[in-house]
Amino acid sequence: CIQHGTALYALSILDGWCVPTVNTYEVAEVCGNKLLTTMRLVRHKVPAPKTRVAFTPEAALTAVEELGYPVVMKPLIGSWGRLVSKVNDRESAEAIVEHKDVLGNYLHSIYYVQEYVAKPGRDIRGFVVGEETICAIYRYSEHWITNTARGGRAENCPVTPELKISSVKVGVIGAGGYAGGELLRLLLSHPEVREIVAGSESLAGKPVAAAHPNLRKRTDLEFVHYEDVNGCDVIFLSLPNGTHRADEFDGRAKVLIDLSSDHRLRDPKDYERWYGTAHPYPERLDRWRYGIPELHRAEIKGALYITGAGCNATATILALFPLFAADVVDRSRPVVVECKVGSSEGGRQPSEDSHHPERVGVVRSFRPVGHRHTAEAEQELALGGERPRIDLSVTSVELVRGVLATAHVYVKQPLEEKDLWRIYRERYASEPFVRIVKERSGIFRYPEPNLERPTAGGDAFRDRTRRATSGEHEDAAAEPAADEPRAVNVAVALRRRNDVVDHRKRDLEVVPQ
Repeated sequence: CIQHGTALYALSILDGWCVPTVNTYEVAEVCGNKLLTTMRLVRHKVPAPKTRVAFTPEAALTAVEELGYPVVMKPLIGSWGRLVSKVNDRESAEAIVEHKDVLGNYLHSIYYVQEYVAKPGRDIRGFVVGEETICAIYRYSEHWITNTARGGRAENCPVTPELKISSVKVGVIGAGGYAGGELLRLLLSHPEVREIVAGSESLAGKPVAAAHPNLRKRTDLEFVHYEDVNGCDVIFLSLPNGTHRADEFDGRAKVLIDLSSDHRLRDPKDYERWYGTAHPYPERLDRWRYGIPELHRAEIKGALYITGAGCNATATILALFPLFAADVVDRSRPVVVECKVGSSEGGRQPSEDSHHPERVGVVRSFRPVGHRHTAEAEQELALGGERPRIDLSVTSVELVRGVLATAHVYVKQPLEEKDLWRIYRERYASEPFVRIVKERSGIFRYPEPNLERPTAGGDAFRDRTRRATSGEHEDAAAEPAADEPRAVNVAVALRRRNDVVDHRKRDLEVVPQ
């Protein structure tokens, strides 16, 4: 055992001689300095106690007061729990700051202050090699410092799934498109995604930011050819509808997630009816799981093949699902859904419909009948029973991103407002990306895509004719990309983080009509 400073210089020399060491100089420098360690944890979004750093005694006392008593003051460099102080009041803080101020070493003039985290007489220390938690110990002590050098008692701690490091490699095929770019944005913020491979045949060799300028300074990723997207834990297929290339990438990842419509319908006859051609691989449709976690979390968990959901279908399904699940819908009557959509719904490839002079300022019937997303909504809302009839119409409006869906549903018996509230609360109370909001007045009491973009939301109303009206708004450019990082969290058992898919929160309001 040698002093930390001596070890650093020794590692520097050994690194210069290209002598392999367990830890490099850089690793030892970061891990041996509490401030550098904290900065690295924050950079990589690893949860850590609240920390303040000050460079004068006065600023140190201010930092202590900001965090609130008790706090913990530590030296930047040190181990074995030495010179670590729990500060319970102002008088103690002043004494410790004065003591550090006169010690003379420049490191003591950098004041490192953390919030005090209470623990039940023990903590857990895990030992990680590479990306694997190989073992762990409990450290018990009646003192708040549990270091074994200070009298703490160590016992073996089983390495449970909670202690394992979840770190995945993700590939995106078709990363140059709108959905692909949205996926990259979300995955770059995911705390458990280790590596991203962005595949684009037309953009291979170019920086990702060339196609997605919103990612400038967020990543130095470059696009690669599809053949270079392999050895992944998860691959997202962000390819146009009808390409049917999933088999090409089977075996390159543990989990495949297809954002296109190629595998959303379970019945080959439905696919042929709505897409006008027979499915080339009908025998494989039943292995794909529809990727809306609010409906299929249990099925998605551990699934190897997951399909995205259509934007208008998602808006319709999530707005109506609680009513169908509660079995209050009169299935003998049709459900009428009107979706007002933005231009990005058509994808990145330009067309006459999306050409700016033809698109701007319009309110145009895009698909008054026969929209393909109707099939998804009818399939998912059947819930094992008779399929409902859904009359879906889609209208183009002057938006770039967004879908506003209004659905009219006839119910079996009259429902009071409190009944609707109960139905929606029971279904979505534990869903982290659904918000139930109640507003009785104001111009923003109903869904409005531009208001909370990029978010999704919905409303449920009642009237005196046994009809319920439900609404939902979605971010069309992100669909189905927005659902799929949530689906992969479920599929590969990653910890759920609300900031990973920040724009997928949905507002549901129940107000009298």
